[in-house]
Amino acid sequence: MSDPGGRAVEPGPGPPNAGRQDDISAVRRVLVIDDDPPILRFAAAALRLGGFAVDAAATGAAGLQQARATPPNAILLDLMLPGLSGLDVLRAIRADERLAAVPVLILTAGNGSAESLARDIGATSYLRKPIGAAELIAAVRRALGLGET
Repeated sequence: MSDPGGRAVEPGPGPPNAGRQDDISAVRRVLVIDDDPPILRFAAAALRLGGFAVDAAATGAAGLQQARATPPNAILLDLMLPGLSGLDVLRAIRADERLAAVPVLILTAGNGSAESLARDIGATSYLRKPIGAAELIAAVRRALGLGET
């Protein structure tokens, strides 16, 4: 796992049953791409509590590079990023043969004006900030076809 600067860090502790054979989410990796450090920390912590391994990137370019280097099972993507925008990242993901099928959940504070465009490009779902931990975990589980727990 890496921090927003791309440095390797150890994953946080998972739930008590992480690693059990029937806990499918414990082996799923989610890449969170967001330039807002508190949101990045919140999303990573929430997803870890949900049993996911988490990678993080603070820019679109860093997130795209990380996704290409180690394809995740799902991507949580902010639209308003410095440099390479979230929509540009989404386009690049959908154009990349290795990443095209990865579910991409848009998480943004925007007013929803980009929702239609994001869905047209291939966003799996569109979530608005602020979001609660349980809602975030449930959305990622749905996107991965894991159902609710």
